[in-house]
Amino acid sequence: LKRDSAIQAEVDNRSIHRVLLNLLHNALDAVRERHGNSGEGWVKLRADLDEQKQTVTIMVQDNGVGIAPERLEKIFEVFQTTKGDRGTGLGLAVTRKIVENHRGAITLESELGKGTTFVIRLPVRQRRPTATTTTTRSARTEMSKRRVE
Repeated sequence: LKRDSAIQAEVDNRSIHRVLLNLLHNALDAVRERHGNSGEGWVKLRADLDEQKQTVTIMVQDNGVGIAPERLEKIFEVFQTTKGDRGTGLGLAVTRKIVENHRGAITLESELGKGTTFVIRLPVRQRRPTATTTTTRSARTEMSKRRVE
């Protein structure tokens, strides 16, 4: 893996933007629910390039409330939400579909009361000719670790 270099991958910019916004929004909600305005909460976003496997890995991690084990199996299904009336249950279903449309995969690990990590793996090259190239700076570097106020 190259350190501190740009990552280039053929993706639909708007779709991947939607994926990242959804995951980051969910992470911020989880952190606020657990930590409120204490300054103890954090969200990390990281991107890595594996040149040998020709894949980009994107990780979104938080130290929020986590997801109960019994909910993990269905978390990517339509109308499944951990937010009660505040959620539609569409965000993660749409996120998974977008990632799969890019020939990628999304996984998660979560521990109730400790936080959640989503990992997206995407091929560097897409088969679709309509995909555009996106560049992400600071590969293999923690891109952000910010206190949630």
